[in-house]
Amino acid sequence: MGLFYLFSFIIWPLGSLISSFLKYSAKWTKNIVWAFVVFYGFTFVLSNDTMDANRLLSRFEIAIQYKGNLQAYFFQLFVFDNDNVNFLEPFIHYIVALFTDNFQVLMAVLGMIYGFFYSRNICYLIDHKSLPRIKLYNHLILFVFVFIIGYWQINMFRFWTSSHIFFYAIIPFLVENKKNRLWWLIIACLLHYSFILPTIFLIGYLFIGNRTRLYFYIFLASFLVSAINLEVIGGLITKFLPSVFEQKLESKLSNTRAIEEAEKIKGMAGRIRYLLFFSINLIYVVLYLFHRHKLKQTSWLWIFFSFTLLMMMVGNFSSLIPGGGERFLTVSALFSLSFLFFYIQNVKLTEHLKLILITNTPLFFLGTLGYIRYAVDTTNIIVLLGNPVLLLFLDTQKALIHYLPFL
Repeated sequence: MGLFYLFSFIIWPLGSLISSFLKYSAKWTKNIVWAFVVFYGFTFVLSNDTMDANRLLSRFEIAIQYKGNLQAYFFQLFVFDNDNVNFLEPFIHYIVALFTDNFQVLMAVLGMIYGFFYSRNICYLIDHKSLPRIKLYNHLILFVFVFIIGYWQINMFRFWTSSHIFFYAIIPFLVENKKNRLWWLIIACLLHYSFILPTIFLIGYLFIGNRTRLYFYIFLASFLVSAINLEVIGGLITKFLPSVFEQKLESKLSNTRAIEEAEKIKGMAGRIRYLLFFSINLIYVVLYLFHRHKLKQTSWLWIFFSFTLLMMMVGNFSSLIPGGGERFLTVSALFSLSFLFFYIQNVKLTEHLKLILITNTPLFFLGTLGYIRYAVDTTNIIVLLGNPVLLLFLDTQKALIHYLPFL
């Protein structure tokens, strides 16, 4: 049967991917997902000059320029480019540049790395579903989980790969009390330095343990405070600071990254993504207020719930940082969604919780569409309708956005 899926993937990768999800318990599902991400990486499209992947291209060109001279390459990156504080990605670029100067090959390699963790995280939920079949509502939860940090996020390779590595390292500890993957947190931090922050919170959690009541109230405060506009916060702070600090603070509050994030949030896709986070936060408030006694009956679910509150608090507060935007909110959603998946699989739901979940279904679905919107900028039509063989004869660099400009 696995051989059948191999041939079907060569004929039509997307069809093979869909079919493997319909037979989600099959052991080859994770590898079909992995192969699809590699295929997508090889067909990756740079559709505009503002995409993060343009920096991948420029850094790869530097690696090509210095191939054969590793010392000069790293001297160029970490002495002349003093903003570069991430170590692993430049090394990957250098290794690939030793063999080829083809940017599509680089993206395929990045897809191979990203796809490994992406596919394993998806299938971890499936493999530990505890029941023979996934419950009806969990199909929606799994749908959101798959796409909230989707295959197209190799466009911002460092952060989103680190996100999946971070989840990959911690999820066995939460579900099975296994700590054997926690060393992967080092890799996540080396790939993107910002993961030092949630790693510190994890270390704090390991020492402090479950303080669910404390975590809940801090989480609740973070949810309320995160609704305040960044400019309002910046304005209040500058009133109480000496003028010497005002210019520096204002530059941070108005840097290019923050402006880009603000523009995204103003768009329709940004609004519906916010609704997704709002609905998740609401469900967690309900779970704590009305279902914590039931949660406590299953120790690992209670531990999982407690840690997830902590991660959601990190996500909410980080959204207040200039340029922070949705990033750690989205990372926290990996944990909040996976907890909901396991909770629904293992606990008989009350009628009012079922009603809340059903009521939030449109927000879950629409919010996920807001994330899928990112895919149209980088996904080649060959990924949807073609196969690897066609790549030998066709060389198209048109993304789906070319055919769907209204998006």
